[in-house]
Amino acid sequence: MARPLFVAWALALSACFTGGFLSGQPCTADSDCGPSLRCEAGVCGGPSAQTSPTTTTTTAPTTTTTASDATTVEPTSTTTTTTTGDTTLPPLTTTTSTGDEDTTGGGCGIGRCKDLDLLFVADNSPSMLIKTLILLDFITTFGNEMVPELRQACSVHLGVVTTEAYPHNPVECQKLGALVTADNNGDPCTFTEGLPYATLPDLDMPLTLECLFNIGSDGNPDEKPIDALFSTVGALDPSLNTGCNQGFYRPGAFLTVIMLADEDDDNNDAQGHDGSEEIFESFGPDR
Repeated sequence: MARPLFVAWALALSACFTGGFLSGQPCTADSDCGPSLRCEAGVCGGPSAQTSPTTTTTTAPTTTTTASDATTVEPTSTTTTTTTGDTTLPPLTTTTSTGDEDTTGGGCGIGRCKDLDLLFVADNSPSMLIKTLILLDFITTFGNEMVPELRQACSVHLGVVTTEAYPHNPVECQKLGALVTADNNGDPCTFTEGLPYATLPDLDMPLTLECLFNIGSDGNPDEKPIDALFSTVGALDPSLNTGCNQGFYRPGAFLTVIMLADEDDDNNDAQGHDGSEEIFESFGPDR
C-alpha cells in the first residue's frame, strides 16, 4: 500500500520540473518535449538545440613571410562562447523576506519548487483500525524514500489533519482542518521550531513523524476529508491559518496534498453519511 502513495508523491513533485533537459532530443510531437519546449523539425527546441552546450572559437595567429624579414601578426580576435545548464530555465535568485512567506535561496530547491507545503489528510475513523500496519509501512517508506528528497527544498511545512475535528488536540483547536499536534493518547508532538507542524529540522526526527501519524481510529465514521482540506488552506475557515495552524499554508509555496483513507468522500453514501457537503455548496452544482 505504501508504494502507490510513493508514486502519487513522485507525480506531485514532477510539477516542479519543466522538462528543459529534453532540449535537443528527437521528437514527433510537442508532448514529447515536456511543458516548456516545442517539437520543431523533429527536435525538442528546434535543430539549434542539438548543438554542443559548449562552443569555443579561436582565431589562430597568422604568419606572413616576405623577402626581407619574417613578421608574426598578432591574432585579430579570440572569441570564446560558453553555454552551460538548461537555457529554458531562469537562474535561481535569492530573495530575503521578514516572514516565512518566501525562503528561496540560490542553492536549494527541487527543480523550480523552493518552498513546499505537505498536507496529509488522514482518515481516523473506526474502519482504519485494521489499517494500522499499512500506515506504519507508509511512514517507513516516507522516511526512507521521501525525506532525502525533501531535504533539498529551501523550506518545508509538513502537517497532518484528520477527517474530523481531532479530539486529542487542545480544546481550542478541536476544529475540522486544525493540524494534529498530539498523538492518540493526547501526548503533544514536539516540533523543533515550536510550530504546530514539522519543518526541515524535524525530518531527521522519526519520533516526531511517528507522533504526527499516530492518530488512532476513534474518530467520527462520517469522514469529511475534502472539507478538512479546504479548511486547512483557508477556503472554508480562514481563521485557522492565523490561529491554530500558525501560517502552515503559504499561497506562494508548492502545495502537495496526500489523502490516507479507505473510502470515498461521498455525499449521502450507502452508510447514510453526509460527507463533505460544504464543498458542493461553495462551488455550486455545476462545478
